[in-house]
Amino acid sequence: MRLSGSLLSEQVVCHSNPCDKAHSGLLSRREFLGGTAAAGLSILMQDSRSRAQANGPTTWALLADTHISSDLGETVRGANMADNLKEVVRQVLACSADRILFNGDMAFKMGLPTDYEAFLKIIEPLQKRKTPVYFTLGNHDHREHFAATIGRSGRSALKSKWVSAFVDSGVRWVFLDSLHRVNRFSGRLGVQQLEWLEQLLDGQKDVPTIVCLHHDPKKTITGLRDTDPFLDLLKPRKQVKAVMFGHTHVYRRWSVAGLHLVNLPAVGYPFNPFEPLGWIQARIQPGSLELKLWTLKENQTQKHRMDVLKWRRNT
Repeated sequence: MRLSGSLLSEQVVCHSNPCDKAHSGLLSRREFLGGTAAAGLSILMQDSRSRAQANGPTTWALLADTHISSDLGETVRGANMADNLKEVVRQVLACSADRILFNGDMAFKMGLPTDYEAFLKIIEPLQKRKTPVYFTLGNHDHREHFAATIGRSGRSALKSKWVSAFVDSGVRWVFLDSLHRVNRFSGRLGVQQLEWLEQLLDGQKDVPTIVCLHHDPKKTITGLRDTDPFLDLLKPRKQVKAVMFGHTHVYRRWSVAGLHLVNLPAVGYPFNPFEPLGWIQARIQPGSLELKLWTLKENQTQKHRMDVLKWRRNT
C-alpha cells in the first residue's frame, strides 16, 4: 500500500514503515499500536480495494458507541461492553468486511489511554484479516489520548480536529470530528471544519459521497450544535448521498431533501432495552447502498433487517 499526497486532496498519507511491513506479514503488537492511524487512516496493513473489486461491491462494517473501559468487566444497564465488542468482531470477521468504521465513542466515558489500549486489544483479531479500520471521535473520546494511542501515526486535514476523506470504489467517504468537550453530550463541528467540508465537496461534485460523524444532526441539547449549517451545506450538494452517525444508541433512518440520514445502533449498551445492540453491514451498489442490521441478541425483532438506500440524483 503506497499512497501519497495530502488528506485535503483526498489521498491517504501512509507512513513508510507500517505500510512496508504490511506486505510482508502481520504486524507485531508494538507495531500494531504504533502504526494504527486516526482520522480515517485505518490500520495500515494492506489496501483491500483489490479484494473488494475482485469479489464484487465493497462491504463496510459500520460500528458506533463501543464504550470500552480498561476494566473489561465493566457493565452498563446489564450489558458488558467488552463482551459485546468481542462478539461484534467475531461477526465482522465472519462476514469478511472490506473496511470497518468505528464511528465515535470507542472509549467508555473519559477517553482514558487505558481505555484505548483495551479497545485495541479487543479488535486485534482484525489484524489477522488485514482489514483497514477507520475512526471518528465522539463525546466520550479524548482527542489527545486518542492521538497518542490509536492515532499515533495519523494525520488530519485540520490541526484542531481529526478529519479526512478518501475515495474507495468510486465513492468518497468523509470522516468528521464532532467532539466538542469530553464527557459532555452535545457536539460541534465548528466553522473551520464546515469550511473545509464545503471546499472538499465543491472541488469534486460528481463523486457520490458518504459523510460520517458521531453526533446526531438534530437540534437537541444532546445533538450537534451546528446542525443547521451542517445540513444547509449538505442538502443542495446532491453528490452527498448519506450521513452516518451514532451517539443516540438507536437504529433509525430517514431522509431530508433526498439525503439519507442513518443513525447507527450502539455496540456497547442500550439506552432503551427494546433497542437493538449491534452493527450495520453496508454494501455499496451502483446507485444505492444496502444496509443489513446485525444484532447481538437472537430475540431482537429487527435482527437481520435489510434496507436499501437509493441515491438521490445529482441534478
